[in-house]
Amino acid sequence: MANSMMKHFPKLLCRSMRGTGRMVAPPPSLTPNSSKSYKRVLSALGTPLRSLSTSGKLSSAFFESQHPLVPGTTFMDDTNVYQMLNKYETILLDCDGVLWGTDHFTHLSGVAKTIEKLRSLNKQLLFVTNNSLHAREAYVEKFHSQAGFHADIEDIFCTAYAAAVYMKDIAKVQGKCYMIGSKGMQDELNKLDIETIGFGPDSDAVSEDIDSLLNQALEDNVDAVAVGYDVNFNYNKLFKATSYLTDPKCHFIATNDLETREMIGKRHCQPLTGALVKAVAAASVRKPEVVGKPHYHLMETILDTHPTVDPKKTLMIGDSLRTDVAFAHRAGISSALVLSGETNEDRLDKLLALPKNSIGQTPDYVLPSVCFLAEFI
Repeated sequence: MANSMMKHFPKLLCRSMRGTGRMVAPPPSLTPNSSKSYKRVLSALGTPLRSLSTSGKLSSAFFESQHPLVPGTTFMDDTNVYQMLNKYETILLDCDGVLWGTDHFTHLSGVAKTIEKLRSLNKQLLFVTNNSLHAREAYVEKFHSQAGFHADIEDIFCTAYAAAVYMKDIAKVQGKCYMIGSKGMQDELNKLDIETIGFGPDSDAVSEDIDSLLNQALEDNVDAVAVGYDVNFNYNKLFKATSYLTDPKCHFIATNDLETREMIGKRHCQPLTGALVKAVAAASVRKPEVVGKPHYHLMETILDTHPTVDPKKTLMIGDSLRTDVAFAHRAGISSALVLSGETNEDRLDKLLALPKNSIGQTPDYVLPSVCFLAEFI
């Protein structure tokens, strides 16, 4: 029965087929005279037609009575969207899997309309992502060109920026930073006057020979090692990061450590930032300071930039239980889980199986996608 939970949402379902660029058509309105697909949904639920209301709409109350979720979690529908939104002044929006597909480029129809309508209700919208690939300026452009809306740079919080803020304001890094990461991450560090080394392909020849390794020059005055997403990661970079971290005074900072891989095909698996972080952590026998979700530092960065944000009136909308919902719990804010990204209809089974006292992974609300909100505003 849990596999049918995605059918809880009879209205707009803005979900993309990853990597194809094609949109999955929204399901038809569920009425007693609907198509065969509707009858299959009811059959899967084991629910006769007469269980519906006279209008034929499947409400959140109906589904919650059929399949009780974790206590305290509400399925959103046209009867409770306004009630939810009226509680909050600030909405934090994840990006991958929420504003576009988890492949970073698949278009999700209706996002721009949703942003516009939320702003018409005077909601403060902040954009919070664990992606360390781009600097904030790149997100301003991406929001405009790919998602169709504008965002100010001070409203964007990526982990490349969060890492720079941590090094400057908390770690007080005075020397160089050996960086395993992207051009966007380098840009964010340099903007805060943090000197970086290590960006791009490593110039030394890869070798297992001890003499060759000893001949690789290590720079002086390296106060930090920062690890983000880096397509040029190799043995030499691991060797140098580990070597710098033998100094106990050298800070070890990671953009995020949970996302370790992404299946991008039947047989192809893409390593993500977490895999690189774990490799450096294992080799150096050091535990990193992680600045991304679900860790609280990202909330500190948000509050430093926007001190008027009230956590009690703030909602995090994301597609991941492990990062977005857990982050909301640690930050003392509410959470809404969307099923348009990492958590989809198949993974919702895991949500249903969570213990009642699971800390950090119980969302306050569940909705099919952020686009769903625009239908009822």
